[in-house]
Amino acid sequence: PGAAERRTVTPAPLTASETARLQALFQKARPATLRIEQCPPDDCSDPDGVGSAVLISADGLALTAYHVVEGAQALSAQTVDRNRYAAEVIGYNDQDDLALLRVKVPAGTPFLPLATGAPGVGNVALAIGNGGGAFLRPKTGRLTALDADAGRADYPPGTLELSAPVVPGDSGGPVLNATGQVTGI
Repeated sequence: PGAAERRTVTPAPLTASETARLQALFQKARPATLRIEQCPPDDCSDPDGVGSAVLISADGLALTAYHVVEGAQALSAQTVDRNRYAAEVIGYNDQDDLALLRVKVPAGTPFLPLATGAPGVGNVALAIGNGGGAFLRPKTGRLTALDADAGRADYPPGTLELSAPVVPGDSGGPVLNATGQVTGI
């Protein structure tokens, strides 16, 4: 991104029609999102940590933030119907805070495509996550910066900044563009 994309901008509020489209997109995309729980061995009734993820393939591949799964003894993925499935880390890039999971979801579980183009400052965005004790809830807004400096050493380069109020627990969840493609994690 160019210098203009790196600076933070004050976004225009979402219009009523944008809000309605994002709500409809949430209803369609939510079944492809996951609640990720770090569990003590053989027991996920009281998870050690909670984050979010998104399925990106029909065979159960999912993306999340690496810090959501780092050091986990066992992982569980919970779908929108609240069923739990075993999950395992099959690859990660700690520099970019990204992890690839294999989740043993049943055949036919929905998944979302990866974006085919780069996001732009001012684009509408839908984040889905488990922040603040919620369960796979939407956060809507606009992209306010690309390659943002989050002010924290543990945030990777290329961080997207949103006007949507994401909080702990939302980590690892998808950021979707207006067409429902995964444009960020």
